[in-house]
Amino acid sequence: MYTIGEFSKKTGLTIRALRFYDEKKVLLPAHVSDTGRRFYDDNNIITAQKIMAFKYLDFSLEEIKTLLHEDQRSIIDSLRYQKALFEKKRMQVEGIIMKLEYAIEIGERTNIVDIPIFISVIHNLLKDDEQKAMFYSVYPKELVDKIYRYTDPNIVELNIAYMNIAKRIKQAFHTPLPDEELYTLFTELIQVIPQDLLKELIEYEEKLKEHGDLFDNESLFPSPLTPEEELWFASEMERLNITLITED
Repeated sequence: MYTIGEFSKKTGLTIRALRFYDEKKVLLPAHVSDTGRRFYDDNNIITAQKIMAFKYLDFSLEEIKTLLHEDQRSIIDSLRYQKALFEKKRMQVEGIIMKLEYAIEIGERTNIVDIPIFISVIHNLLKDDEQKAMFYSVYPKELVDKIYRYTDPNIVELNIAYMNIAKRIKQAFHTPLPDEELYTLFTELIQVIPQDLLKELIEYEEKLKEHGDLFDNESLFPSPLTPEEELWFASEMERLNITLITED
């Protein structure tokens, strides 16, 4: 038999953890004396090893309690399930790393004058999966696939173009441009996405209205413009009679 201190040294579990596992009925001592002292035996060591292995694999305490009483087949099934979860997490992490690499390249290749513009680009990159899910819920799959076949390979260049135009638009808000230059600037922004894709998107404008203004969702589509700049931009677009589809 081992005292709790001896058992702690033998297993690597802290005395605090052993008391916690006892309280949660995960790892019960082999014997408790009349004075409340806990004693452990070799069978407890096997249980402790199982607990540490399952904990390392990120099973919850409740799951561990169940697994300790499962047979080998059930444990293998649980391990397969946990492996699938880890593979999903790995894909998510790899996706985030790729998006961060995009953000780093974009930042290194642009002269960042306005930090909010860069932050909005980073946000959009990290929210890409949620944005795609939203698009697939509204637009036909073929159209969304077509959009991302264009944007995915060009993601860095498109964001660099967007950042440069957004910076000039913010500057134009504070330092007015002649109408001809302003018209050209706004048209450049619209033409970041090919016109044929925009035309197909507009065909589903009514479908968009059924779901409200989807692009108004700041958590999914953060704007680098302030509310005042947004209002000015919309009013100037209307005043200059600029539509999403431009003339060739």
